[in-house]
Amino acid sequence: MTKSYSLSILLYFLTLGVASAQVKIDDNISTIERIPNSNALLDLSSVRRGLLFPRLSLTSTTNPAPLSQHERGMVVYNLANQGDITPGIYYNNGINWLKVPERNGNDITYNEETNILRFITEDNEAVSVDLKAINAFTTSNGVKKNKNDIQLGGPLTGPTSITTSASNTFALEGLIKDYHATQESIVVMNESNVLKKASAVAPLFFYCPSVVLPLSGNLNGNGQLEVNLYEIYKSQFGSPLVSSNPSESLPSYLAQELAYFITYYDTSLFENVSITPSGILAYTIKTGASVTEDSYMNIVFKVIK
Repeated sequence: MTKSYSLSILLYFLTLGVASAQVKIDDNISTIERIPNSNALLDLSSVRRGLLFPRLSLTSTTNPAPLSQHERGMVVYNLANQGDITPGIYYNNGINWLKVPERNGNDITYNEETNILRFITEDNEAVSVDLKAINAFTTSNGVKKNKNDIQLGGPLTGPTSITTSASNTFALEGLIKDYHATQESIVVMNESNVLKKASAVAPLFFYCPSVVLPLSGNLNGNGQLEVNLYEIYKSQFGSPLVSSNPSESLPSYLAQELAYFITYYDTSLFENVSITPSGILAYTIKTGASVTEDSYMNIVFKVIK
């Protein structure tokens, strides 16, 4: 009699489960709602146990094995660690196995009023970032800030180097072409690889204007004759006697923008030859020397501007 009663109750609940198409499984604890969720086919409730997915070993994300075929919506816990799979929960999208991402920290929170960003690291360390403080940083040494953008531009505040190589080159593109750069400048590099400004029409060097060197006259403290080559150059270039285009002028430099070189002089006539950084040529005439067709000097001005 008891067995029939129990069987009747079992059949009743089974019939109820089929009729409602909803099943609830719980720990039989009175504090848990016993009625299945109306949107759930299977409602699990427990404060002591969890849901244990089928544990098996997958072979790869593209191979359905050990299933006979890919089944969209299938969820398993993979035990294998091989190829492109590692242990963890995988679900099937009908084509491949996809692993459920594992989190390495708690959710990130952001307070719009304080601009504070907070998160917990995987080492359970609380981190707070003040985005206002980040936005308040300053720039220098050729870098400027335009709102939230960092841009090149501005004065350099210290020696700055950009290292290039045969494969990692540096180029400036989009420069305007100007074929009438009479007053413009170009960038040149010195022996130390430092970029400097130079006149766009300046030659690297030029010869000193023609000048007649005196063989006698007032001597300096060292007993030498002196000729101010720079002043002669400045006078001749500044006031040419004839010009094909009177509206044009010759470029001129300051004395300190030039270096002075003597590439040849008649050693049978001149001796004790020297020249100063300001362009003062000094020399003496050898006693008893005669003037010949070789009695001249070659003087070169190099632009160091």
